[in-house]
Amino acid sequence: MTTSPGGTPAPRGRRLARLTPTALSGLAVLISVVALVVAVLAYARGGDEPAAAGRQVPAVQGTAAPTDTSASTPGPTAPTDEPTEEPTEEPTEEPTDEGPSGTDAPLPSGGAPYTVVKQDVRVVLAGGPGVGRTLDLDQPLVNSDSTRTDGSFSTVRGSASLRFNTLNVALTRSPTVTPDECASSIQLSPTDREVELSQDLVICTVTNGVGAANEPSRPKMARIVVNSVGSDGTTTLTITTWEIPH
Repeated sequence: MTTSPGGTPAPRGRRLARLTPTALSGLAVLISVVALVVAVLAYARGGDEPAAAGRQVPAVQGTAAPTDTSASTPGPTAPTDEPTEEPTEEPTEEPTDEGPSGTDAPLPSGGAPYTVVKQDVRVVLAGGPGVGRTLDLDQPLVNSDSTRTDGSFSTVRGSASLRFNTLNVALTRSPTVTPDECASSIQLSPTDREVELSQDLVICTVTNGVGAANEPSRPKMARIVVNSVGSDGTTTLTITTWEIPH
């Protein structure tokens, strides 16, 4: 302890004033270290607290709570043991486009002899708007009844045409075509049942064989030569028929 010259202790302020600069620097460093240690300890205590303590999770606006759809969703239905009937397809019969019985009789092979029944018989089918007439080739006869009809003449579509009751129809341009050549054309190159008529057209067909009342029913080969077709549809035909040999 420092004493004054009179033997009394020196005041505290004087003692501090007499400290050297080195001592003051060391004291400042010591104070800084103590402060740093206190700060570190305080930080360490704060880090050990639960992260959730004192914190509030902000609510998210605009987000709807999930809904439980399991109650409204129907569950799988239990399978039933009842057999199901499958539709059955019944076979349907296609309509056949055939004429009366005997119309589609088999045709003879080439070279078979034919016998003339009617030779170059001329018939006139009067025309006009919307005309319809039946034709029997066995007699021949215009406006025949349904049992004897081999075809029908019509101007309904604006032009003269013949529609036959058989599928055995062929076309040629030779007015002298033989019955054997007609048979070959029908077998190899048949045409449609309905034929639009024009001058010099030649048609080969097979009749149904039903002629006059006292005649036997025998299918015949017929050659029809179209001589003329008028502006109103009036048509002139020349018909020759042959009995088809058996």
